[in-house]
Amino acid sequence: MRKILFIFGLVATNCLVFGQNKNSIEFTKLLTYQQQKVTDVNIKITVMTDKTNHNNFIGFTPNYFSNAVLNKGRLILVDTPPLMNTLEVSENFNFYSSSNIESFSQLFISPKTLESLDSKQTFNGKSCQEYMATIEGEASDFLGQSVYFCIDESSPYKNVQSLFPNVDKDGLLVAFGMNSSENPLVLSSEKTISVKVDFDFEKNLEKFNTILADYKIKEDSINNIEWSYEDLDSAAYEPNFVYYTPICSYYQDDLESKTQPFLVRYATEICGMMTDSNYDGVEDYDKETIDKYVQSRIKSYPKDLKKAKLISSKEVKELKAEMKRLWDESKDYKTTLTDTSDYDAAYAAVDSAAAYAYEEIRPYESSYKQQSIKDMSLAIDYVDSSMLKAIPDYCTNVREGVPNFDNAQVKDLLLNYAGQVCDLYISEYSGNVYMKGTIDALRRSMLELHKTYPNLNNKDKQKLTDYLDRLD
Repeated sequence: MRKILFIFGLVATNCLVFGQNKNSIEFTKLLTYQQQKVTDVNIKITVMTDKTNHNNFIGFTPNYFSNAVLNKGRLILVDTPPLMNTLEVSENFNFYSSSNIESFSQLFISPKTLESLDSKQTFNGKSCQEYMATIEGEASDFLGQSVYFCIDESSPYKNVQSLFPNVDKDGLLVAFGMNSSENPLVLSSEKTISVKVDFDFEKNLEKFNTILADYKIKEDSINNIEWSYEDLDSAAYEPNFVYYTPICSYYQDDLESKTQPFLVRYATEICGMMTDSNYDGVEDYDKETIDKYVQSRIKSYPKDLKKAKLISSKEVKELKAEMKRLWDESKDYKTTLTDTSDYDAAYAAVDSAAAYAYEEIRPYESSYKQQSIKDMSLAIDYVDSSMLKAIPDYCTNVREGVPNFDNAQVKDLLLNYAGQVCDLYISEYSGNVYMKGTIDALRRSMLELHKTYPNLNNKDKQKLTDYLDRLD
């Protein structure tokens, strides 16, 4: 089941008017933008545009945001419910703050004057004029100071002003990037599509603003929780607890780098002897035993290193002194804290509040039995060729590969089942699969197939079994 994704890319919409139904949008164009040079995070953006060139949905891989629709720079995050016949306002903002979300809205309306770089580029065979535009306001703090555009102003299809309504140039957006022209996102494919959704922007904008306001209140709660953790940690800190001692928290010193690694090994060894390795409440070694061992190590370890010509005579003295200092400052350690019941209760309360503030888990709603099986939209219909190796071979021709049955309903059920399985396979790499909707669609198909199977004739039963057996 396909889900439309979103990030900082490219959209600004003007009005949600299509045909006779003002709340219905038919997307007829799908543009894909991706980086030409491979990086640690390979970004791909897909833009779906309606036939009026006013309405744009955007997708982003990796999927930092879920989905979104924008209208004149006004942002609404949305979820894609089953079979994409409608959109619902999202309440899940992941790890982005409310100010981040507001900055994305500003990105689309902030660019106004495009300053020509007096140069042209060619990307994937398309020639374009290079421009830069300034980002103003708080959005610049989060996204950067400017946007790079490369525009084909002679193209019959134009989408720049559809996406950035306030800029003073129009044409086909061939490439764009943040702050510079280095490794921009480049138009890599154009497809004709037919995807219909129902969405009342003004009504849902009001709903989204209410959700966002509640989210800001949660953010304030999170900030208070973070301070609570700091206060608890400070109150519970006991410097002579074994893990807080200098020898167990040691990781570097002012010694020359040549001797520092040897001191780390020594500290690690002694700290290991000081702790209760199996957490049974009994120390592995008593302090007297460890003290005797430490004294022998201080005496022999630096000498052995000098004998192996790893350190000098001067460094022997320095290493001995530091080994002694670390032990002297740590030897009065204890392996248990003072009664922590009050701290434990406080931490539990803070953990509970933090869990609620960071992510409110939605209750499960059973809706799979109401799913429509026809007119489904699949994520595999929109993946690029590089992802095909991640799915079974049948998925590349899933719609044509399902056989006809005497009972016509079986073909629809089987196509839905096979297609949703393909989407599950691609979900690991694509990021544009609506997981709950996909699982619900699978459940609906399996339920209906199970109910229908006893009434099939022997020919259809055998054909169904043969098809499922070769799904690979």
